[in-house]
Amino acid sequence: MGYLLAFLASALWGLTYTLDEKVLEDLPPVKVYFLHCVVGMFISGSVWLANGGRPLGLLPSSAETANRRILLASMLIGCVAGLAIVISIVRLGASLAAILEISYPIFVLVFSWLLFGKTTNRSVLVGGSLIFLGSAIIILFGHDGPKSSHAASTRLDDPSPTVDSALESVDSSD
Repeated sequence: MGYLLAFLASALWGLTYTLDEKVLEDLPPVKVYFLHCVVGMFISGSVWLANGGRPLGLLPSSAETANRRILLASMLIGCVAGLAIVISIVRLGASLAAILEISYPIFVLVFSWLLFGKTTNRSVLVGGSLIFLGSAIIILFGHDGPKSSHAASTRLDDPSPTVDSALESVDSSD
């Protein structure tokens, strides 16, 4: 069942990238990501409640928070990663963004080793290296430049802000 769910997640992410590319023609990345989060909150909350969970049970208890810092880091990093995905779809197009983002298994291996001392077997390392090599080939030889014509955007609510312009917008709003 685990393999089926992993494949289903992969297929659904592929569909999400494709649909988001179209939606992002009209909506800014921050709004699209926010809406993803709102819908995710309702769906996961409904599944929690349907499986007998209590509403206050959604908050971690003291017994469940031995890894409180790791949970907080994971939530914050996950939000930044999700927003980065949506913006990369605007800047690069769904196909290229997905190909580059698929290199994340390499980072899982690296961070698992650096943070928790976990090791893996040779076949996983070889497969991960091939994924990284494929991403590198696409980056170096298969990229025709940004998809978006909004390269000079300076607003966070624009459909295609650059990282620098987004940071400038945050700084100027203080």
